[in-house]
Amino acid sequence: MLDVKRWCARPPSVEEVRPPRCPVCEAASRPVGGPIVLHGHGHRLRGLRGPPDPAQETPPCDLDVLARRYRCRRCAAVIVVVPREVLPRRHYGASSVGLALALFALLGQSTAAVRARLSTWRIVGDAAVAGGWITLRRWIDAVRRGELFGSLLRPPDAWSRRQVAESTALRLMDLAPFEGAVEFRAFAGAALAR
Repeated sequence: MLDVKRWCARPPSVEEVRPPRCPVCEAASRPVGGPIVLHGHGHRLRGLRGPPDPAQETPPCDLDVLARRYRCRRCAAVIVVVPREVLPRRHYGASSVGLALALFALLGQSTAAVRARLSTWRIVGDAAVAGGWITLRRWIDAVRRGELFGSLLRPPDAWSRRQVAESTALRLMDLAPFEGAVEFRAFAGAALAR
């Protein structure tokens, strides 16, 4: 699957990212000798927040990604295909979440500092001032429940949020295809995690 940068630079054709089978009824999308089962069904824009890369000089941005849609002729399901970093029901990409966990747990940054590095919103509400960045807490709690980076080992329930974030960030760093700074490895590894 393509990453966000390549996807946005040249959006893939319908054929390039057609899933091999319908995830609902498991019908082959292009059965040998038969008609196409997963047809291109248009596209829609999918918003994505966060920094485009982990370098501190790069400010976070809001990006619109063109998501490809397919419709199954067998079961009528509509499938949306997006770049690998796009997480379901999340405004931020997987790489941004991985970076946030590493900044918070491994580099000891405050939730306010993590928010300033990742969020495009510059106005901070009363809840964020008093209790930190709630989005970071939600990500950590989702990791604990296995809803985020579910392919990684789930942490024990007794662990604190910082311990969950630390363990997850370290595992994401292990997935990075290179050695280097914590931020870069967590950012790259999170894009590969599922």
